[in-house]
Amino acid sequence: GEANLARAAALVAAVERRLTVPAGESGGAGPVLRCEGTGDGGLFTGILCRYLALAAADSRLPAGTREAASGLVRNTAAAFWT
Repeated sequence: GEANLARAAALVAAVERRLTVPAGESGGAGPVLRCEGTGDGGLFTGILCRYLALAAADSRLPAGTREAASGLVRNTAAAFWT
């Protein structure tokens, strides 16, 4: 319901604030997800990317939340290619 959507929006905002690094440190176009290397750290970042992609496509979430989630996924992917 609405409470879960509000929590999802708050979680995306928290990820953007606390689990990213500035673009200058990674070569990406905007803030990118912190990547913790290989093993479980890399796995958990991959899982987070998957759920951010789902949030980016969910029309029930506010536009700003969808844009933030989409940007994190795109910027992180771009950083891997630079």
